[in-house]
Amino acid sequence: MTTLASSIATAAGTFALCLTVLAAHADGSLIDQFGFLTLGPDRYADGTTVLDGESYAVVWSADGHFDGFFADGTPINSDELILQVLPIAVDGGLRSGIIFQIEETQVDELRGGSYGLFLLDTRVMSPDGTISPTPPANNTLALVNGYGLVIEGLPVVGLQTNAPVRPGLNVGYMRDPVVAAEAAPAPADVPQPSVKSIRMEGDRIVLSVENLSGFVRVQCGETLDAIGTTVTPATATSGDREDVQLVIPMTEADSGFYRVIRN
Repeated sequence: MTTLASSIATAAGTFALCLTVLAAHADGSLIDQFGFLTLGPDRYADGTTVLDGESYAVVWSADGHFDGFFADGTPINSDELILQVLPIAVDGGLRSGIIFQIEETQVDELRGGSYGLFLLDTRVMSPDGTISPTPPANNTLALVNGYGLVIEGLPVVGLQTNAPVRPGLNVGYMRDPVVAAEAAPAPADVPQPSVKSIRMEGDRIVLSVENLSGFVRVQCGETLDAIGTTVTPATATSGDREDVQLVIPMTEADSGFYRVIRN
């Protein structure tokens, strides 16, 4: 199956995450249309509030459980779909109702599966230290550092849009703030850089890493099993001969373990 196009419109919301199946077309075609809102503040795994322009992804899975994202933004399960990427975080979350619509031919193709919504961590650090989310290009992600579930298991319904909305299809959800706590793994078959050295400089850890072109980020943890508890913003790498220096603030933990992930 290929990635399907969707359309987005904004609408006023309330302080709850809402799912609404609406009627919008007068010709009686089948559509699914959903409104989403998060309570916030939504956060990255390091505890910082999501940046304005951060993305949320609407996904589809056959079994109601989306298996996640590789660091290059593709689905871990190749049979699952990323339907739309929404770079619309404002003031720490989805602060207005976001309406996402799937048209008739798409509903037919997706029938039997379920929709979900995920918060993404697409931060990249520029050479001057500025950190910004990376918007999708033509609905395609360039990278994902981590992600967090907002909601999943919303059934593909397909309503005749000239018929009344059926009872039971308007559901409100009160949600805790969303955290992009799941670290994205390395994409399949993508060579990973070697770590040449690690050193302490004052209150920082500096990793000297092989320069392979793409994006790299560091997954961190206090124990080996906890690697990925936090993830740094990505750094763009050129592929030049000079090694890349990745800087991580030192924590108060007695130990630290690090993994560099490239896409």
